[in-house]
Amino acid sequence: MHVYLTARHLELTDELRAYVEKRLVKPLGSRTRLVPTRLEIQLYQETERGPQAGCHLLIALKGSKEINIRELASDLHTAIDLAHDRAMPLLVEERDRMLTLSRDPRKYSIEKVLRALGLRRRQPA
Repeated sequence: MHVYLTARHLELTDELRAYVEKRLVKPLGSRTRLVPTRLEIQLYQETERGPQAGCHLLIALKGSKEINIRELASDLHTAIDLAHDRAMPLLVEERDRMLTLSRDPRKYSIEKVLRALGLRRRQPA
């Protein structure tokens, strides 16, 4: 996994880098069993609508679409946490979608499931 961490209009300290590693990089790569090919994290300071900090997160998955998340908050740590909270359910949903689409629909048809459970009998031809 390639991780790109950039900071715009603010200083990227070692403490901030460690916090991003702990809250975004490690959980996104291990909890969902999906391996992102590219993870881009941009931290920025916005002053147009008052002093706000933002976190832009782009997750590229192999064989799937990209997940794009942008969060604004009054504090940079809060923006990182909000991005994490939005990314985890999206990754779990994408993992479930990829698993479901890889299955043969005839193998898991409702008729076969009902017959296996004994709720429906096979009809004579």
